[in-house]
Amino acid sequence: MPPRAALAAAAVLMVLSAAAADPPQGPSRVLPSVVDRSADNHATIRGLRVMAQSLPDSSAKQQVLPLLTRIDEGAARLPPSKRETFVSESLGELTILAGRLSPEAVPKEVLKQVQNGAAYLNNRANRWEESVRLSEQVLGIDPQNRDALLNRANAAYGLKNFQNSYDDADRAVKLDPNDPDGYTARALASYGLAEYLQAMEDARRALAMNPNDRTAHALMRLAEGRVPPTTVHDVRSRLEVEVQREYHGMVTQLNEVESRRQEPVASPSPPNVSRLLRGAADRIALKDYYGAVAAADKALAEDPNNAAAYYYRAAAYNLIGQYENAVANASHALSINPTETAARDARSFAYNHMGRFNDALADANHSLELNPRNPYAFANRGFAHERMGDLEAMLADLKKASELNPQFEPVYHDAAAAYGVEIKPLARRPEPPAAPVLTPRRKQFFSILLSSLAGGLLIAFGLLHIFGPRLARRSRAPSAINQSYDIGKPLGQGGMGVVYEAVDRALGRKVAIKMLLDEFQIDAGAKKLLLDEARTVAALHHPNIVDIHSIVADDRGLYLVFEFLSGRTVDQLVAAKGRLSLEEARALLKPVCAALDFAHRRGVVHRDLKPSNIMMTEQGIVKVMDFGISRRVKDTRQTLSGRRRGYEVTQTVAGTPYYMAPEQEDGIVRPEADIYSLGTCLYEMTTGRRPYPPPASRTQKTAADYIKPSALEPSLPRSFDVLIDGALHPDPERRIRTAGDFWALLEVVRPNDAGIAPS
Repeated sequence: MPPRAALAAAAVLMVLSAAAADPPQGPSRVLPSVVDRSADNHATIRGLRVMAQSLPDSSAKQQVLPLLTRIDEGAARLPPSKRETFVSESLGELTILAGRLSPEAVPKEVLKQVQNGAAYLNNRANRWEESVRLSEQVLGIDPQNRDALLNRANAAYGLKNFQNSYDDADRAVKLDPNDPDGYTARALASYGLAEYLQAMEDARRALAMNPNDRTAHALMRLAEGRVPPTTVHDVRSRLEVEVQREYHGMVTQLNEVESRRQEPVASPSPPNVSRLLRGAADRIALKDYYGAVAAADKALAEDPNNAAAYYYRAAAYNLIGQYENAVANASHALSINPTETAARDARSFAYNHMGRFNDALADANHSLELNPRNPYAFANRGFAHERMGDLEAMLADLKKASELNPQFEPVYHDAAAAYGVEIKPLARRPEPPAAPVLTPRRKQFFSILLSSLAGGLLIAFGLLHIFGPRLARRSRAPSAINQSYDIGKPLGQGGMGVVYEAVDRALGRKVAIKMLLDEFQIDAGAKKLLLDEARTVAALHHPNIVDIHSIVADDRGLYLVFEFLSGRTVDQLVAAKGRLSLEEARALLKPVCAALDFAHRRGVVHRDLKPSNIMMTEQGIVKVMDFGISRRVKDTRQTLSGRRRGYEVTQTVAGTPYYMAPEQEDGIVRPEADIYSLGTCLYEMTTGRRPYPPPASRTQKTAADYIKPSALEPSLPRSFDVLIDGALHPDPERRIRTAGDFWALLEVVRPNDAGIAPS
């Protein structure tokens, strides 16, 4: 080993030893109850003991539990300052026992937890060889076990096998790019290999995800003084890339504001507020960002709940470079209107610049849930992937953004060039020439781009490409629906259609119209199935289900005319308060359960229940919205065998991933899927977070490895955990069967009771 690498390793070990009493924060996501990398030795032993207590009676339990109990209780009798030493001195017996356990005698998941926990404790006691041996036993059962890889990586570092340490940490990072522990482990290994730039980069990534990671902080301090002098050429190259990236980001933000400005969402704001909002947008177009903030301030003084004003202020702060202010204002806009994708895009943009890449990814993913063809969200997600080291994902997202909007082609090409990646020119379908009429304001914007921004010509043509077809589409009003309704402003957009405010001319009442246009271009048989299902849902007259007044169909599309609702959706309520109390959640979900039970008894499954589809109206009535009509659009066939078993098997996947039951990924439609979504909604309402982080994959749901709600919110009892476990069971046959059963369990849960211990 090179002398400087040996010295570097010794320095890191000194820093880590100094931090041992206050270890890095950030729990492991795979085994939060056992391998909690923020926990001390005693807490880890206690986690292992709790896990062992839950095992069925067996010889393995009889061996493991008494030993863990003895260590746990022995440590508990000592002063806190002596507990770590006591546990370390007791590791020999635990290590021998853990090593003797076999998959034949112990369930594999339990075995992995015990051996990973013991390996982690051995690392903390500098018993590197024992940790390696235990980790390799786990990897023999599960070669992709991230905790075992991290344990072995840290042990290899202690043994000064830096290349082995790097290889294991690198595998762990690839298995979970969103886990800071992997980047910290790889940073340690890179430091040992004297790859100081790599160590600094990985430490930065770890700190971006977990600012409290003391090991990453220590590595940053140590590595900064050991980076070789950078040549002037290297500095210029890096500056060029950074300036290029910043320029593209600025133009992206400007273009999204301009798109919003040219297609303003009508609002009931007073005329003066509307004028101020137009002024804020105009100020941004003129690059007078402080003037835009001032105009938005005035609008908010007159209308404190104006989401558009908060959005324009967020965009202006992004362009000024005050990203924390941008996040605060975008968050205000989203608390008022969670479907405001422009505000979510602005916040994602700010998070990227603040180094909060996980948050940027989450916002971009949410925007894409609302609008799967949002190029700005793809661009934001691509930039986040870049900063997190996922070059392939970055290029895929920027390619998609450029396919959706040509303004992103320079971004895509520059990003590829910066990393030396050759890409093929994008193939585009020939389009008929468009001759949109430009308003003076639009001409002014293009003039500004052409005169003030390098490369603005390409972007201007990109905007022309976008606006032209929009103007053409706008001139082709759907005649069938216009015969009876005056179409107003858009209220929101889902994956299958846009919802508009409208007025029924004959009755003079306000309604909401969901338009399914391109999605309705299907054969006659499929169209009949869809209309039949729409009529079935329209027959669901229940006080807690949004009424469908009418169904209008012509050769261009399907139009569903709903009762107009004014109020706040559950996701808005949660965004405003952070989380809801158990009593608040119960009051909201009682009518939801009644509505679902009513629908299920009539053979209708919602398929996409989520907080944004549950509204509390201004009159205090809870309404379930958006039953699965639009989700049937592409489900053109059902199998008879599925229907005989009480459910349907469709050709497509319907639902929003975060709330969707695992079987829905197979196209299976059954009432228990709504129970899964209901449980996910309840989890989010009471804890303020979803059970699974992005991407909320089927693998995550099948493992059911979510944090228990009572661990996140102390006021929730263990009986609440049992309810959630029953609702989120991955097997629909073992899930809570009906909405009535769900409500019966929820009704009897009381805060802070002893509850029922989960089995």
